[in-house]
Amino acid sequence: MSSTATPAVASRRWWVWPLMVVLNAVLGYFGVIPFGFLAGALGTAVGWAEPDPTMNDGVLVVVLTGAVLSMLVLAVFAAVNYPLARIGRAPARWYWPLSVLVLLIPVVVVQIWPHLWSLIRWY
Repeated sequence: MSSTATPAVASRRWWVWPLMVVLNAVLGYFGVIPFGFLAGALGTAVGWAEPDPTMNDGVLVVVLTGAVLSMLVLAVFAAVNYPLARIGRAPARWYWPLSVLVLLIPVVVVQIWPHLWSLIRWY
């Protein structure tokens, strides 16, 4: 082990990890609807789900709405996480995969157990 590696590890800030988890979980909560739109459209397109009979606008509206809102969530995700990773000197090899995982956990949980959304929704 070289003597130059020790100061870099010591200079990392421990608070980056809990802050990353909280911020990305909140972003994931707000990403449930747009990512859910895309997941529902994908499920309908490949035949895993039945199309909603009350929706007369077609799948394109859902895909476009989901894509635009997902891009907004991903832009906020990048705007929050890039400076946090730089300031905290977090190793990118661990930081970015964990950030994406924490971002997607609320989406996956709501897709598996949709009734949970009625318990935690904000509107």
